[in-house]
Amino acid sequence: EMCIRDRVSTQSNMNIPFWPALIINQVTYRGNLEDPEEVFDAICASFTKAPEICELYYNPADPSLLHYLSLVVIAVAVFGVFLYMIVIIYKKRLRKELSKQMESHITTAVSQYVAMKDMPATNEGL
Repeated sequence: EMCIRDRVSTQSNMNIPFWPALIINQVTYRGNLEDPEEVFDAICASFTKAPEICELYYNPADPSLLHYLSLVVIAVAVFGVFLYMIVIIYKKRLRKELSKQMESHITTAVSQYVAMKDMPATNEGL
């Protein structure tokens, strides 16, 4: 009786490709046959009503876990939209405040210019 590892080694030395397979419920399973957990998972997944041993060890995607993950994704998305809205509102308020400050500076500069223009010219230096 030759184990799979020995058979793969012998055939690879002879340059013969070897792809081990396992037939489970008339479906060919090709995967890592050296890992018993993967084979066990494949066998348990093939049952419509899994035996008790599979229920003890094999736990396909837990619906409550999927529900929890979907809630987390939704919460992160809502939080992202909320942050985006805060940034937009902040930018609008900042733009409005900067516009007011610029208008104030421009009004002050124009007022000073007009005041200087209205001053009588003196020819003290000439």
